[in-house]
Amino acid sequence: MTTRDPLRISVVEKEKEFHLYRASDFHDLLESRWLVEEIFPEQGLLCVYGSSGVGKSFLCLDLAAAVAEGVDWFGHPTQQGDVVYVALEGQAGLRLRVKIWETYHGRPFPSGVRFVFDDFFINELKEPRQLGLKILHGNGSGDYCDPVLVIIDTLNRAAPGSDENSCADMNGIIAGATMLKMTTEAAVLLIHHPGKDATRGLRGHSSLHAALDAVVEVDNDGEVIRWRLVKSKDGESGIGHRFKLKPVEFGISSSGKPYKSCVVESVEGYVSAKPESRPSGVNQNAVLDAAREFLIQHRVERFDVDFPDKSFVGMPFNDLLSLVCNRLNNVPQSHRKDRARQALRRLCEMGFLAADGEYVTLPMPE
Repeated sequence: MTTRDPLRISVVEKEKEFHLYRASDFHDLLESRWLVEEIFPEQGLLCVYGSSGVGKSFLCLDLAAAVAEGVDWFGHPTQQGDVVYVALEGQAGLRLRVKIWETYHGRPFPSGVRFVFDDFFINELKEPRQLGLKILHGNGSGDYCDPVLVIIDTLNRAAPGSDENSCADMNGIIAGATMLKMTTEAAVLLIHHPGKDATRGLRGHSSLHAALDAVVEVDNDGEVIRWRLVKSKDGESGIGHRFKLKPVEFGISSSGKPYKSCVVESVEGYVSAKPESRPSGVNQNAVLDAAREFLIQHRVERFDVDFPDKSFVGMPFNDLLSLVCNRLNNVPQSHRKDRARQALRRLCEMGFLAADGEYVTLPMPE
């Protein structure tokens, strides 16, 4: 009889269990949970990027206020909750922007937004956890914070000495952002810059883009500024809106001149200086093709002709919606109408279709 080594027996690991599922086990389709509907997912790893001076920090401060108040942001519903804004650069300017916001809107800046001005190193794992715990526990005076969003302005200042083009260094940054997200159970938004070639997206190693749940690009669009969703794991990319930085004055400085800064002001209906031949989203393309087909058919049936100068003839939004929703074959039946409605609205915003009151039309040819 063979005698077993008792030491060897004692180190045998317990077999790990893995669970296998069939598609039929998925009884209900889980709905995506949004921080900002159709734009930023709840508890996601997010990024807003753009060139220096384009207005991305103004935009993110506006986002922070909207989330804290639970109001729509550029027409997109938000999940109300506390926001933490980690300001690592331009701190004096940020304080002025808050006062300018209050002057413009005629009310106090939402108290649900807290600001952090201390140095913070996201690539040192202990610091994201320490910051997360400090956020949750407050200042020790009962001012507890239950954040749904933490904004880091900027990623570069939060990772001094890191080589953003290094896979190892970037993975350290991603690990820190993930630790902060897990500790707070909030979405973490990184404000970042594009690379030398802005058309290639985010600066640094590609692992950052791969790790992000949603990415918004901010750039100049003629006389205004455009933000556009360029990546969305849970939704459809291509959504975009335009805004301008409206100059506002506040108080009087020691030199006798008023303080000056800007607020974000939405500019809807602006004709883009960067027209696109096709929308980028799958649903948008399907709805656009169907809408064009039905609008042309409606025009012919009504006038018995197909003249370009009759292109202003439109259909009621809800009538067109009922027709196009069945073209979304890749979307579950129960969600088609909502997705089609979203796509129609975006197509009107981007100029592929035109809205005239409650009617949708084909844009007039130039």
